[in-house]
Amino acid sequence: MTETSSTHAAHVERVATYYDDMTRLAKFIGWFDQSDMIHFGYWDASVRTHQESLVAMSDQLLQGVGFSRGMHVLDAGCGIGGMALKLARQHGVQVTGVNICESQLEQARTLAAREGLQDRVSFQNADYNHLPFPDATFDVVTMVESLIYTPDKAPPLREMCRVLKPGGRLLIADGFLTRDPLDDAAAAEVKRSGECWGGAVWISKDATDRTLREIGFSEVNIRDVTHHVEKSLKRLLWTCRVLVPLARPFVEVGIIPRNYFPIGMAGIHQWEIHRKGYWCYALVQARKAG
Repeated sequence: MTETSSTHAAHVERVATYYDDMTRLAKFIGWFDQSDMIHFGYWDASVRTHQESLVAMSDQLLQGVGFSRGMHVLDAGCGIGGMALKLARQHGVQVTGVNICESQLEQARTLAAREGLQDRVSFQNADYNHLPFPDATFDVVTMVESLIYTPDKAPPLREMCRVLKPGGRLLIADGFLTRDPLDDAAAAEVKRSGECWGGAVWISKDATDRTLREIGFSEVNIRDVTHHVEKSLKRLLWTCRVLVPLARPFVEVGIIPRNYFPIGMAGIHQWEIHRKGYWCYALVQARKAG
């Protein structure tokens, strides 16, 4: 599926607006108070708190990647900079974060300045479908819950392959469909959930594997960690179940913006497509051939 320029521009604007609103709500519910990461958490026996689970997810994604000083990492869809700052702080690498939401970029720059990491981390407004970097610029690319925000996965994955050096690593943490195709009822429910997430579009793990290999990646490994994110899913579900009824009267009279309401419904719909077995969460590692 391809998009016209005007359709793509409208989609980019929609996603940027969604993240502007969603970040405020995530801050309000305390999702990223300490970690500066806005994604699902990874829970195992060693994790005791929600904030620890967010860091644990990033640790799981980076597992097995040998970082060394002098490496350059691209964080495509960098949010408010949590992953980029972690990489610079813990591994001493150079990190460039790109994002289409300017308010998130401003927060990321503020956090980098606060930690004194401006010499190792930079953030810029850029669409990951059309990156402003030369070929073979980066040693590693991370994409944390950002690939779902494009209907066609091939263009951004081609861009990741282009800007990676030969042998470079692509790391993805995201949601996927458990199978493809879904029946009409399941597909409608998945679409409704994606609309609440600001236009998210999921594809299956198998389709992701095929696309990566066709583009030029090898050593593709997709690890299903759905069991480890269930606690995050439940936290979001119950938060939404409590807040949505409380917020509804304020939405109706215009005190709370109406576009906040579908964001609040996202956790409820997300739990349903997980519970019914349509959706899973996985960590992907792949290497650029060469």
